[in-house]
Amino acid sequence: NSGCEKLYYKIDREPTWRDTRMDGQPFRFAERGALKGVIDQNGKIVIPFIYESGHCLFKKYSANKCRPEYAVVKRMGKWGILRNDGVEVVPCMYDQVHESGAGGDLFIMVQKEVRKHPNAEYHVGLIDDNTFKTVLPCEYESLSANSIPGHITFKKNGKWGWMTAGKNIIVEPI
Repeated sequence: NSGCEKLYYKIDREPTWRDTRMDGQPFRFAERGALKGVIDQNGKIVIPFIYESGHCLFKKYSANKCRPEYAVVKRMGKWGILRNDGVEVVPCMYDQVHESGAGGDLFIMVQKEVRKHPNAEYHVGLIDDNTFKTVLPCEYESLSANSIPGHITFKKNGKWGWMTAGKNIIVEPI
């Protein structure tokens, strides 16, 4: 068990609580109809019921960067990152948001659709896992964490290159 669980409680009647926390931090999703929000142990609404889905954001690769006070959430069909006080630190504007990493680094990878079905195409970018600011915009066909900490293999315009997570290109795309 990662310490992060999906927690949904129906609140059309008295919620039943389990003594479960995400890495020691309370972040309990409740459900009202098809939408999710967050309520405290007294049933008080902490975050309104406007999300279609949600799960905690956590670091799989190194415990020193665990961020249990954040959740990846879906609103109006798009994904973002929510702080446990209700602030969307990454707006819900991406088709996917997920954690990725290697060599002890965590990258929050974001993805946007650039061509609709039937031949859907997506571009990916990176969000800093501490500041939640865009490090790389969604203009890459592929990004992959490298076994060397702080380095990323990328594909842009059909060519591969290598750069640091800070966007310094080491090997130009070839």
